Amino acid sequence: MTSFAADGITGERYTSDSGRFNKIFQVRAAEPMQAARFLKPAVIVALEQQARQLKQLNLAFSHDGQLCISFADNDMLQSKAPCGLDQLAQFRQSIEQPTALPKLSQLLATVHQLLRHSDSNF
Repeated sequence: MTSFAADGITGERYTSDSGRFNKIFQVRAAEPMQAARFLKPAVIVALEQQARQLKQLNLAFSHDGQLCISFADNDMLQSKAPCGLDQLAQFRQSIEQPTALPKLSQLLATVHQLLRHSDSNF
């Protein structure tokens, strides 16, 4: 599933019922029914929302179901330090706190949603 023209992508093309999704992603699968089973309406909405947050979002699944996500954003793990080393006490306190990484948190929430909607072990 690619949001930009990538060479070497094989498989049959799948088109969903969502025009917005089809404008964002090109979907290829060994069998279109595989893509249809995975791309439930909630999954399509989640991927549309995630594609608004990340440039050139791509999802690739291996034959054994491993997921590889790629994108063109280079600021996924960037955070701003609240102060410099010249304010050592405040700096020390800031590194003892969890670092907010909103893009990563959003991506992990999307992956969780994909897993939740594709888990067939009820």
